[in-house]
Parts: sequence; structure tokens; C-alpha cells
Amino acid sequence: TMLTSQERDIIVAKVKFVVETAVTHMEDELPEDWMFHRRWDKRKGGGVKDVEGRAVKWITSAGRSTAICPSIQKLKPRKQAAAKSARKAQGPGDASQKKKRPKTG
Repeated sequence: TMLTSQERDIIVAKVKFVVETAVTHMEDELPEDWMFHRRWDKRKGGGVKDVEGRAVKWITSAGRSTAICPSIQKLKPRKQAAAKSARKAQGPGDASQKKKRPKTG
């Protein structure tokens, strides 16, 4: 899907936080509320929950397994995100937005 610039900035900030926190805790335990700790729970079977009690689901993306929390991680429809991104990229002065005059003669 296409991300808005605001969504992209949020993801960059979150990834930076995760990396900085992981490096800070290199020899310590990672924060208990991280999904990392749910990684091995899937082997136990049954419904795995995060620390807030939300269901955790495993998916495979590009050949890699990842844990997600579907109730808070929503996938936008491609058409909606792509159309929004295209409109934003065109801007008000874009030539493609101008009406063409019919040819005469």
C-alpha cells in the first residue's frame, strides 16, 4: 500500500525508537510490552494476546514470519491509498489537472 508522508514519518520515528531502545537494552531484558516476547508463544497453541489483551496473529511477508495485532494494525485498501497519494503528488498546478480544449478546424 501507499503511505502518506505523515504515516511515513510516524513509521520512521517508531523504527528509530525501537532501534535505540534495543541498543540501550543490549545486555538487559527488552521492555515487557514489546511483541518480541510473544514470538515463542505461538508454539504453545491457543490464542496469543499482547499485554493489552489484544489478539496476536502471525503472517508471512516476503518469506519472513511476523507477529501483528490486527485490531490496531489496519491494512488500507490499495486503491484508496494510491488515489490519495496521486492527488497529493499532482498538486493544484499540475498540467494533468487542467481541462483540455477540444481541437477545432
